[in-house]
Amino acid sequence: MHLDLSGTRIRVGLETALRDAIQAGRLRSGTRLPSSRALATDLGIARNTIAEVYSQLVAEGWLTARTGSGTSVAERQAIDVGPGLSAPADFAAYRYDLRAGESDLSAFPRRAWQVLPARPSPPCPTGCSVVRIRAACRRCGRP
Repeated sequence: MHLDLSGTRIRVGLETALRDAIQAGRLRSGTRLPSSRALATDLGIARNTIAEVYSQLVAEGWLTARTGSGTSVAERQAIDVGPGLSAPADFAAYRYDLRAGESDLSAFPRRAWQVLPARPSPPCPTGCSVVRIRAACRRCGRP
């Protein structure tokens, strides 16, 4: 099998090449990959680099690894990539709209915000130069 390791970063190139080979079907589910030592020797790169690539692809679910059994391409089900996600039919029943990019302005306390003064409260009348915002002045105890 030929892997195109183009680019300046070998690790990223190898990850991308293996991922692309799996997605394109050139590496089928269950295909056993060479050991990290053998692949490192064939490619002329560090074994640790191969181990990191395998670990990353295992974490992403592209590969499976078992001690003593080697590394192989994971079983993958075909995923239907549709035009996009749509809201469930009972979407109106949800209390909060947590979709990214959608702001629920109806929940913002606009009236309470408008009542707040446009500038901070004046300094403490005892002359301690503490601006009263929410807590009482620590010196005189006045709110």
